[in-house]
Amino acid sequence: MLRTAANNVNIINLPKSMKAIEIIASNHSLRLLNNIRLPQFRSNNDVLIKVNCSSLNPLDSLVRYGYGNRSIRLIAQNSNQPLIVGRDFSGIVVKTAPNAWQFKIGDQVYGAVHPLSQGSHAEFVVVSQDQIALKPKNLNFIQAASIPFVALTTYQALNSIINSTSNVFVFGGAGGIGSFAIQWLKSKGCTVWSNCSQHNIDLVRSLGADCIFDRNASPNEIINAARNCTINVVFDPIGTIETQNLAKNLLAPYGYYVTLRPPLISSIDQSGIICGTIGAAKSYIFSNLDFLREKRAKVVWGLFKEEIENTNILSNLANLFEKQIICTNIDSIYNDGFQTYEQAYTRLQSGLSHGKIVMQFDNLRD
Repeated sequence: MLRTAANNVNIINLPKSMKAIEIIASNHSLRLLNNIRLPQFRSNNDVLIKVNCSSLNPLDSLVRYGYGNRSIRLIAQNSNQPLIVGRDFSGIVVKTAPNAWQFKIGDQVYGAVHPLSQGSHAEFVVVSQDQIALKPKNLNFIQAASIPFVALTTYQALNSIINSTSNVFVFGGAGGIGSFAIQWLKSKGCTVWSNCSQHNIDLVRSLGADCIFDRNASPNEIINAARNCTINVVFDPIGTIETQNLAKNLLAPYGYYVTLRPPLISSIDQSGIICGTIGAAKSYIFSNLDFLREKRAKVVWGLFKEEIENTNILSNLANLFEKQIICTNIDSIYNDGFQTYEQAYTRLQSGLSHGKIVMQFDNLRD
């Protein structure tokens, strides 16, 4: 409950416990926790958010089935804490640490939680003030929650290697990542190629893609079509052997293959932090040598990073949404998320979604 004190400072009456959605590592199931402690500040820059909505990402499904579980436990140094899923969120600031001066209680914000931190499928989440921004004025909480993790990951992976003359191939143009990437790349002046299911071609065209292929098109068909075009960057949210091999054939010399499925986390899961990091480094070197040998191209691992500039990135993106240069692409909305989370995850794992899946936890007014 939000009330205003006599000195006009907003004060929140916070509960002592909250609901959250936990992964049960032993059988990969999800469980609703009804009475767990609210997350605590870890630094003087943190803010506590009352979560209205949180969206699902492919990463959430991977984590459910073991990806990153050991890494999270090792870094958190506490195996007794519940493993809460969820990355994106929108909501209201309800408490601020002493140095979190950028936001005030009552601000409507959107942001993202690092993959190795406790997630946002909960009534409350703690993040650094550097990982949130005021949500776009023209978007409601549902729409705003569909953006941050995808947007920040895409921006961090691509911003330093693209320019207005870049030709970029985006795998999976109708998905949550692909649909944002296409629009953002077009706002930068890039020429964008993509692929998707036959029934999503009109959607991907409406997002601005210049050339679109049916997902079932043969590699040779795509390669031949791109023969007279210099593909500078291949952006691959899928990260399969098939997409990697196609990228090698599509890329022009000195191009970039950007994958969002690097082996770092899975390597740490298997071998621990030290050996896993060394193993991932070897994999990075060998994959770069492979691309260098065949195309003089470079491999880039797209990893979400908690950076001080994330607030500015999200603020600039809010401006693009407010100007309707970029729009949200939402597949489905699950109201009362603490009761419908199983249906939401079933939709995610079906592979049939075209856009983001959003769960609403609180009917806060925009």
